[in-house]
Amino acid sequence: GCRENLWSWRNVILSRQKLSRFDVDDELEVIKMERFNYKKKISIRDYVSDSLEMDEAQTRNIFRNVLKYCRSKDHVRELRMEEANLVNIGTSLLSECILKLESVNFRHCKIAKKDLLTIVSKIPCSQHLKSINLSFLNFSSIAPHMLQEA
Repeated sequence: GCRENLWSWRNVILSRQKLSRFDVDDELEVIKMERFNYKKKISIRDYVSDSLEMDEAQTRNIFRNVLKYCRSKDHVRELRMEEANLVNIGTSLLSECILKLESVNFRHCKIAKKDLLTIVSKIPCSQHLKSINLSFLNFSSIAPHMLQEA
């Protein structure tokens, strides 16, 4: 299919196809992501959209790679992951983002019960988190006292 460019710099192109590959770390290291060195807000909608024809594995890799990037870079402050399927992404990756970022939006996301439990338990531990949107998530498996502490 045709390649949709997300970003280009000095004849280096980052496309959704490259971002969805499992070995994206090598690609990101090559281009150094210089444009993103100043980007404080990242929205998953910039990388994944319902109109794009991507399979579930490609989409999951993009979600995982965006989360890894947010976890590893100090300049990122806000992450918007609305309506993302975060099941099987990894508990530690999600919780590390919660501990590092100032604002996280998981509105309408699909999150495994164990991951949601870990996220809720990490909220009070975060020194940076100012805002978290967990709207439309199922909290039936979370003890009320844990929600109150968060």
